[in-house]
Amino acid sequence: MKLLDNFNSQIDHVLNSSLTFITFVVIKTQFGLDLSGYFGLVLSMSALIETIQGGLYERPSYLKQPIGYKKFRLNSTAIIAMCAFTNFIIFFFIYSESYFGGTLFCIATVFLRNIKTYDYLNDDIKSASNRSIFIFVLSISYFIFIYFDYFNHTFNNFMIIVATIKLFFVLINKNKIFNLKSVSPEQEARDLKILFASLLILIKSRLPLWVLLPFGLGLVGIYEAFRTLVEIFLLPSRGILNVMVKEIDSNNIKRIFKTGIISGLVTATLLLISYNFITSLDIYNHPEIRNTESLISGTVLVMFFWITETNSMVLQYNNQHNIEIFRRFFAIILFVLSNIIFQNFINYKIFIILISSIYVVENIPVLFKLVSKNR
Repeated sequence: MKLLDNFNSQIDHVLNSSLTFITFVVIKTQFGLDLSGYFGLVLSMSALIETIQGGLYERPSYLKQPIGYKKFRLNSTAIIAMCAFTNFIIFFFIYSESYFGGTLFCIATVFLRNIKTYDYLNDDIKSASNRSIFIFVLSISYFIFIYFDYFNHTFNNFMIIVATIKLFFVLINKNKIFNLKSVSPEQEARDLKILFASLLILIKSRLPLWVLLPFGLGLVGIYEAFRTLVEIFLLPSRGILNVMVKEIDSNNIKRIFKTGIISGLVTATLLLISYNFITSLDIYNHPEIRNTESLISGTVLVMFFWITETNSMVLQYNNQHNIEIFRRFFAIILFVLSNIIFQNFINYKIFIILISSIYVVENIPVLFKLVSKNR
């Protein structure tokens, strides 16, 4: 059963990540590099709200810990309001042509993740994978019509249609939204440590995009292209990590660590041997991506991504939230200070190397903890 769950989980996550990547490619080819940068910003806002939802609702449910904060429980109205507000920021300060489409996309993305969490924790992963298949097929069919110029409409209309496909399945499964009950209803979450740690993860993943934003959406689009390239190799990680956190207990922590390290080594090796071919493709054949620095950064990033996510689930399972928060915060501060102190010497290639260094640095406190424990 676990093998079948992992297979269905892989289908779910691979199709979701592939659809995001293909959407990025369609936007870049049909609407231009700047709007692919805008799409990256919409994804960032969606990720922010998903992180809040994850910290207050999803992650505690997976870890069998109290959800929410004291008496507060996140709900659908709050999600819609946050999507509208965050996309208004983009509309007001950056791009004013796709507020409605961006907001709908955000709402659909966050609710679909909420529904998926319900399915996973109720051992109905097949429903999640089937839903992803339907969304993928419908979206790709629409993209084919776009490619052959059957539709000649604006970027805002494009975003609305992409979001509507997802919203259809949200409405079908609306009864699953925020329908998980706390495993300990008599207990209340007395702190926001899981949420805070989740927000730091989001900041780490999206910080490079916001640092590059003052230099124009074009450079943001280049970084998004590099990020989507790396995401290709991390496609299997989402499903495997979800199954790992669902199955974690005190008896298999060593096996969890072993799985994370082996997965990191395999993923890094695959990226290393195929990077030259992938960056020869038109979508990635850019001087700022097709170079040694980006290859090194990508290889280190995928390797330590597995290690840091494995450390994260073990620390949170053991309620060692302070260490989890400190290591995330430590890496972010070091990255920001490096960019400020050496701003006159840093170019894009060095910047890419610094991004991967975040994933290495945030594991140093865990290493020190293990060393001190074994003395």
